[in-house]
Amino acid sequence: MHNERKIKNAYKKAMFANHPDKGGSKFIALKLSEARDYLLTTLDSSKNKEQEGRKEEEKPADAKKEGEKGDAKGDAKKGGSKRR
Repeated sequence: MHNERKIKNAYKKAMFANHPDKGGSKFIALKLSEARDYLLTTLDSSKNKEQEGRKEEEKPADAKKEGEKGDAKGDAKKGGSKRR
């Protein structure tokens, strides 16, 4: 969130100085917008990867718990029973 704010503030400052309606270049304004969009998209995807990484770290512990519970249930579903 903090980096997103920095990107947006830098964009606003640069756009204020280079806006076509204020005598700036349309090309520069376009490139500023493209750069902002790219940086925000990259920032978003890195956040998503970071969150996925956290989920992956949590999965083995959760999967192990589910696996322990699922063994008896899985055998019962397959037709076999451990109660013989």
